[in-house]
Amino acid sequence: MRKIKQLEDQTHQLQKQVATHKQEEEALLNEMEVTGQAFEDMQEQNSRLLQQLREKDDANFKLMTERIKSNQLHKLAREEKDTLREQVQALSLQIEAMHTAIRKLEEKERFLQTVLTNAEKELHLRNQAMDLNKRKAIESAQSAADLKLHLGKCVEH
Repeated sequence: MRKIKQLEDQTHQLQKQVATHKQEEEALLNEMEVTGQAFEDMQEQNSRLLQQLREKDDANFKLMTERIKSNQLHKLAREEKDTLREQVQALSLQIEAMHTAIRKLEEKERFLQTVLTNAEKELHLRNQAMDLNKRKAIESAQSAADLKLHLGKCVEH
C-alpha cells in the first residue's frame, strides 16, 4: 500500500511536472510564435528598407547623371562664352582699326576739301584774270584795229 501510495504520489508528482512542462512548452510556443512574428515583421521591414534603398540609389544615380550632364553643359557654355569673348575682342580690334582708318580718311577728306577749296578759289581768280585779260586783249585788238585804221588814214594822206 505504501508502494502504491508512493507510486500514486510519484504519479501525481509526475503529472504536476507534465502540467508544468506543458505550461512551459505552451509559453515557449507562444514565445516562439511572438519571436517568429517579430522575425517576419523584421523581414518585411528589411524588404521595405531594401526597396527604399534601391529607390534612393536609383534617384542618386539619376541625380548624378543629371549633374554630369549639367557640368558638361556648363563646360560647353563656358567654352562658348570664351569663344564669343575672343570673337568680341577680335571684332573690337577690327572696329578700332576701322575707326582709325575712318579718322585718317576723314583727315584726308578735309585736306582734299581744303585743296579743292583752294583750287576753286585759284580757278575763280584765274578765270577773273582770264576775263580781264580777254577784255584787255579785246581792247588791245580794238585799239590795234583803231591804230591800223588811223595808220591807214595817215599813210593815205
